[in-house]
Amino acid sequence: MSLRDLGVFSPLPKTHPAAGKNCWKCGCILSAGVRTALNPIETTDESGGNIVRCEIVCATCHLKGKRVMTPIGARIVERIKEGDGSPFPVETTDSKQWRDEEINN
Repeated sequence: MSLRDLGVFSPLPKTHPAAGKNCWKCGCILSAGVRTALNPIETTDESGGNIVRCEIVCATCHLKGKRVMTPIGARIVERIKEGDGSPFPVETTDSKQWRDEEINN
């Protein structure tokens, strides 16, 4: 499994249209190198039909508090590191860091 399987995209390139926008949840600026995800929001239109739109969020907002499986058991995600080339992008609440391929949904 990977962050991609959990709905997290690769780090934003400088030329991405979302670079410079704010995270919909926490308001942080989504600069180049930040990992992002889409947060679905269900609303209703005038006729009563359901509409699902998505807002861009930082990966930490998307996964913080989510329970994931690691090689030593279940852990809770604390944050997702920016795309700085770290081989351990996932940090859990017990301050341990995990490789992308070490986490499972």
